[in-house]
Amino acid sequence: MKKKSGQSSKVAPSSLALLYHWHHQDKMNELRRLPLFVYGTLVPKQGFQNFDKVLASRVNLFPPSTDLSTKSDQEYTSATTRNYKIYHLQGFPACTPSSNQSDVVTGALVWPSGDKAAYQATIVEADRLEKYYGQGDPNNEYQRVEVTTTMSNGEIVQAWMYECLLDLDTCTAQQVESGNWPLFMKENNFQDSGDDWSELHATTVASSKTT
Repeated sequence: MKKKSGQSSKVAPSSLALLYHWHHQDKMNELRRLPLFVYGTLVPKQGFQNFDKVLASRVNLFPPSTDLSTKSDQEYTSATTRNYKIYHLQGFPACTPSSNQSDVVTGALVWPSGDKAAYQATIVEADRLEKYYGQGDPNNEYQRVEVTTTMSNGEIVQAWMYECLLDLDTCTAQQVESGNWPLFMKENNFQDSGDDWSELHATTVASSKTT
């Protein structure tokens, strides 16, 4: 799979290597306990496979102080972040930085539950799914970055988000003008790709080179 300029294509590390990368990248500077801002297949209540497999049992859908008795089963915490564009690829989205503040991505905030070890384990699983192996690793397909998000009530929340590093010029990337990928998927009756999204993207790129 082609990366942006300056990245090389290597065999992805094993899960054990991922744990090694994550532990040694972050142990000198403790990872801040922030919620995750998700905008694609990890958005809850959309029927997406990856949320159900990776996050459903590991996160809370509302801030810790929320009275859950006031929430319905279909509710979650909607949020946005600015200075990003979002693209539709092969059943999954790519979120990339933009210099235009009017470019807004809509997604959700989720709060990993449990103690410090449980929090770290959830981040490791999210990193694995997004193929993030540690800061600066040449195998990274996404990178975890801190972003400023705004909840629907106007509250500002800092969160971790996965920013795409794939070279979008190597595939047919359709910009989602609304900034809302789950809505785009529903409107077009598209199916999410699940955790094999990277392999599907690689196949698409390879096919485009032979046509």
